[in-house]
Amino acid sequence: MGKSPLHYAAIYNRKEIAELLISHGAYINQKDYFGRTPIHDAVDKNSKEMAEVLLSHGANINEKDNHGETALNFAAEKIAQ
Repeated sequence: MGKSPLHYAAIYNRKEIAELLISHGAYINQKDYFGRTPIHDAVDKNSKEMAEVLLSHGANINEKDNHGETALNFAAEKIAQ
């Protein structure tokens, strides 16, 4: 499956759009073709605010992508750089 509208909201840091999508039933932990969820994309784009929005709505920061990486792993790697 490709990226969902919520993935794109996370990538482009569109918090208002993300809130709207979530309020209308968007699945917060939807995986794309790489197994990444919107929280993976938010962390990858260094968007603390978007990550907070997603986490406040129940995003799973420990969900693994196709390579076994979690958004928490992404965050730790970014801090270490």
